[in-house]
Amino acid sequence: MKTFFASLSFVVVLAGSVSALEIRVAPRTLVLSSNGGKLTVHTDAPYYPEAQVSLWVDGVELDEVAVFHDDCGNLVAQASKAAAAAAIGDFKGKMKRVTVTLVVDGVSASGHLRVKK
Repeated sequence: MKTFFASLSFVVVLAGSVSALEIRVAPRTLVLSSNGGKLTVHTDAPYYPEAQVSLWVDGVELDEVAVFHDDCGNLVAQASKAAAAAAIGDFKGKMKRVTVTLVVDGVSASGHLRVKK
């Protein structure tokens, strides 16, 4: 019986690590003047509760990030539009392109997001 649990623990450790990461940022355009909305980052990495996750917008780490799994069991990170707007700050013009970076257990991937006033 001990051998079974030792093997099970080993499998859990392997399943709980991220070696590569691909992300998809949604929405493509975040409209700051609209009601509601969130910044959501979908991954191809499996979700597990012990994951160390941070979400960055233009080099600013967001404080309140919800982490959960989608229907496929992959990790999703989500922040409020207000948190993303605070990280972006005020900008000239009507639209700006920002870089969104997700870090999961030290492995990072970046994507782009258009932000409209």
